[in-house]
Amino acid sequence: MIALRAPRLGYRRGEPVLRDVRLDVAEGESVAVLGGNGAGKTALLRTLVGLLPAPGGGVEIAGRRVGSPSDAVAAGAALVLQDPDDQLLGATLLDDVLFGPRNLGLPAPEARRRAEAALAAVQIAHLADRAIEALSFGERKRACIAGMLAMRPRVLLLDEPTAGLDPEGELALCQTLRALSEQQGTTLVTATHAVDLVPLFASRAVLLGDGQVLADGPPREVFARGELLARARMRRPWVAELWTRMSPVPPRGGAGLPLTLEEALACMTTVSC
Repeated sequence: MIALRAPRLGYRRGEPVLRDVRLDVAEGESVAVLGGNGAGKTALLRTLVGLLPAPGGGVEIAGRRVGSPSDAVAAGAALVLQDPDDQLLGATLLDDVLFGPRNLGLPAPEARRRAEAALAAVQIAHLADRAIEALSFGERKRACIAGMLAMRPRVLLLDEPTAGLDPEGELALCQTLRALSEQQGTTLVTATHAVDLVPLFASRAVLLGDGQVLADGPPREVFARGELLARARMRRPWVAELWTRMSPVPPRGGAGLPLTLEEALACMTTVSC
């Protein structure tokens, strides 16, 4: 679904933030992109939708060459920006979420049905008539996600989507992302610092650091690479960190490394961990 080849990747007037990037994402896969501040997570997402160039390389989404944001939209991709105020356009929440479906030329009843379903998916349907400026930061974040969900994208790219959400909102969003991937086949690429949430929605983790891709694989395997996490200025989920420090035998290749509380409890009752 996504193919990226980039000998160098970054902003036009600066040094490249990443080099020799090769990323292939299958349809329905959910990928978490991890890394410290300035590691290139946002630049990677912006490159995927044509907001930044990939000199000497290129991007394809669903087999379509992407050279501009309009190409990405035509291929079925949508990007949720980190700052919601860069993305909200409507006077009210419902107006904003209707913006995309209306511009797709959908009949008014279908556009409204999509908008209401998207608002329900991120648990803010009760705020539909509220003015955008009256929403909290976390509510505006969810409004942006709803606006993209209403477009029914084949590929959804999210830049720090849980930042500013309360704990209940974080878990609800993770459940939504998991359902999009597993039940609807939406391809997800999520840039995030929230390592504790990654196991709840991602089937794959890509770790950025030192201007390159340091690791790419199942989250359990990536989080087992302590030396690479340190280079990327990241950590394991706290459950995995505690387990690693308490275990007399360090996990090999991620085998037996619990990433969630439920996995840790299961490990304590079996001989496999």
